[in-house]
Order: sequence, then C-alpha cells, then structure tokens
Amino acid sequence: MNPNETAIAPPAFINVQVKALPGPVPGEYTITCKPDPISILSPTIINFQLVPPTPRGLAFTPEINKNPSNTHQLSLPTVSTDGRMLTLSDVHTRIESLDVILHVVDEDGRDIAFDPQIQNEPQCP
Repeated sequence: MNPNETAIAPPAFINVQVKALPGPVPGEYTITCKPDPISILSPTIINFQLVPPTPRGLAFTPEINKNPSNTHQLSLPTVSTDGRMLTLSDVHTRIESLDVILHVVDEDGRDIAFDPQIQNEPQCP
C-alpha cells in the first residue's frame, strides 16, 4: 500500500436468519428474525436468509418500505436468483431506528410483509 493512501476498513456483515411458519389460515405466516433487533455499529452489509422450516415456496421480493421514507441509510435490496436471500447495505452515517418493511411471496403469489428491527447504534470509543 502506498504510504499516502488511507486504509479503508471493509464493511461489517450480518446474516439474519428469517423463519416463516405457516399459520392456521392459508397465506398467513408467523415470521421471526434472528438476530432481532439487528444492531448496526458501522457500515454493514445485511443479508436476510430464509431458513428451514420456512416452506420452499416462499421467496423474497425486491420491495422495501422505509420510514423515514427519505432515509439514505439503506440501499435498495438485491434478491438472489432463487429468492431465498435479500441483501442490502446500511451506510451508518446517522444514529437512528429504521422502520423497514420487507416482503416475501408464497407459491400462490400472496404478499407477506414483515418488519425486521434495524438499529443504527453509536460506535463505542
């Protein structure tokens, strides 16, 4: 590395396991995330992954709703080709709670929304 260049730390990475359990009514699911809440301490890549016992027919959509809607903390999501992973980045330039709604669809095309809790926390000295 050139002595005049500043080293840039790579972003952190968090894998969030998402479980969707079918409810008693078709199209209803109980969705949980682990970890919950998702604590962000620095610029971070957040990967949401549908894991067993989530039915294979569920898949992420690229739809995201953010509050505040004009926040520039989160990127647009990218969905894997099989729909089982959704990835976004958090630039962590402001300390705030981010209300985010993500969406999955079942094999019948029903939209299921859920709200993972993302907390941009202050960095410890």
